[in-house]
Amino acid sequence: MEWLEGFFALTFPPWLRSIATAAVGALIAYAAWSWLHSPFLYPSTVVHQELIEVDNDETQRSIRVDIQNIGTKAAENCEAALRFSLSTDGDVIRSFYPVPWLPRRAELVVDDEEHTTRTTIPAGRGGTIELVRQYRNGKTQIYPQRGGVKFIRTSQGDTYHREVDEDVEYAIISPSGVRDSDVVRAEAALSDEDVHSGDWEDAVLEMVVETESARPLEIEFNVAIDEDGQLTVEQRPLPLKRRVVTWMYKGLNRVRKIGG
Repeated sequence: MEWLEGFFALTFPPWLRSIATAAVGALIAYAAWSWLHSPFLYPSTVVHQELIEVDNDETQRSIRVDIQNIGTKAAENCEAALRFSLSTDGDVIRSFYPVPWLPRRAELVVDDEEHTTRTTIPAGRGGTIELVRQYRNGKTQIYPQRGGVKFIRTSQGDTYHREVDEDVEYAIISPSGVRDSDVVRAEAALSDEDVHSGDWEDAVLEMVVETESARPLEIEFNVAIDEDGQLTVEQRPLPLKRRVVTWMYKGLNRVRKIGG
């Protein structure tokens, strides 16, 4: 605070300098207290879980990630969105879609109707997000509870075509009852052919989790195809700043446990 006192010494009388310095100090202390007593989201390891579809006597694969709240307050109205881009045979397939939170009992019994787009994560607890669902026939879907358009495809000659690593600056209004047009082709799921012909090394798979009173959590993933033709997803390292702040929150939580 020496620089602040020096500035005030040149422009304000002593009594006003004292009040101003105390006010600024109190403001900084309040900001630090609010920052330390807030939600803070942290992702754990991606899980590839087999699901048994009893009616058809077959399996599906659910790719999930747990989001932990290591802050000191509940993370309210958590909402996640997935950005996806894949190049295949010269075309680009894109999706930008909300991804669902799973009920806690989904470790044993899955009911897609119980997926939710928002959830609240209490302090010291976690919630599970389903990134992708892949079926035995090779089709890949985001948010299996709902039908409708989830992926759009553009070709090199299309007016609104963009490369995989380029952002798009428009939204597309889906034509009623029409999946194909001269602008884009829209699908509900990725086909087996798209999955196996796609350039997954350059694919984009990013998720943003937003909640009230906390900074959004941004996660990037690497995607590949394993020897069984199934998608595998791996989380990339978080940015350095996020890792440092995570370390600080975890350290504070250890101190609180010792003190408690």
